[in-house]
This record gives sequence, C-alpha cells and structure tokens, in this order.
Amino acid sequence: LLIYPGRMVDLDLIGFENDTPTGLKVYMYLLMPIMAVGILQSFLRGELFDFKGQIQFYMSYHMEPVNVMIHTPCIPLILWTGFGLLSGTTPLAPGLPGFVDYSFILASIYAGYYAVMGSKLSPFFGLSAAFWVILGFASVHLYPLRWQIYAYLHAIAWVLQFYGHGVHEKQAPALLQNLSQAFLMAPLFVYFEVMTFFGQYQSLHQEFMTNAKAARAARARSRGKSD
Repeated sequence: LLIYPGRMVDLDLIGFENDTPTGLKVYMYLLMPIMAVGILQSFLRGELFDFKGQIQFYMSYHMEPVNVMIHTPCIPLILWTGFGLLSGTTPLAPGLPGFVDYSFILASIYAGYYAVMGSKLSPFFGLSAAFWVILGFASVHLYPLRWQIYAYLHAIAWVLQFYGHGVHEKQAPALLQNLSQAFLMAPLFVYFEVMTFFGQYQSLHQEFMTNAKAARAARARSRGKSD
C-alpha cells in the first residue's frame, strides 16, 4: 500500500511493474531518454526557450481544422496517461514518498519548462500551464486507474493523431523533424490554442499563424525543388 494524506492506494490496482507487457515498459522507460535527446537537439539549435519560434514551427504542421480538433484533446491525454502509466513505477529511492517515481520526474520536467517557457508570453500563461501539469500528475496518484485503461487511452490518442495528419493535414507530424516539439512543446501549444479560442493573445496568434503559413509554403517549395 502507498499511504497518502487520508488515503491508501493499493499498488496492485496499478500493477505497472509486475503486470505490464514488456513492450509497453520499454516504451515508457525510453520516454525520458527520448525527451532528453529532443531537449538537447533544441538546445544545440538555440530553440529550446524560443517561444515564438517553437510555436510557429509547431503551428506550421497543425493548420487543418479537423486535425487541430483531434490534437486538442489527444495531446493532453497522451501526457496524462503517460503520468498514469509511470505512476505505477516504484519510488526512485528507498524511503521516498510513493509519488516520487518516474512520473514525478516527467511532471517536474514539464512543469518547470512550462513555467519558464510560458512566462515568455506572460507570467500567468507560464504558471497556469505548469499548474495544469501538476494537477494532472496529482490526479493519477490520488485517483489511480488500472494501467490497462491508461495504456488503451494512450494508444488511441496516438492513433488518432496520426490519422489526423495522414487524412486531414496531409503532412507528416512535427515529431519526425523535432523530438522536443512532439514530446515537450506539444501540450504547451495546445494550451496556447485553447487560450486563443477563449479570446486571449489574439493578435499574437494571428502573427504566429501568418509566419507559420509562410514557413509551410517554404517547405512545400523546397520539396518541389528536391523532387
């Protein structure tokens, strides 16, 4: 049992370490190294904390309305179910609280990055983005589900995103160009889109969209020349 304030959680309910198929374990445990490669890639390019450049790049791969609608729930769902799957891992060291596991590392990376990166737009945006990450992390520890539920939702969300790119966007996803975009920046992009939907940052969104369209057109011209 893991004991939280006023609550006991049966680890058998989660069952990640003992019950999860090896392939899924490998995928989840490789998630952090993959993110590390993406972060290093962006750092070497000087893009890691370039909010405008990162948003515009990601936006240039997500313009078709149906694909954007698919990504809006699916990207946060992938992150949340990732927390859920990793919440079944053992604590990082003996004697640490049960929640200080691999999901804690993942949530710390996302929350810290969003607090800094998002604050380039506004302090409220950065801190509120970090808050939603922390809330998602806390929810899977306080109200855990069976790992199978997290796994199925995780897989469905990925399949739907590839469907959106292949059928509606008709363009390969950004993850093939930039790993940090796919695994680190994507939820922040969705949060920015949601905020603009509710009337925030409208002029900035229009500027980003104009630049993203230009970048997309330049890629299309480049592909045409290479063909």
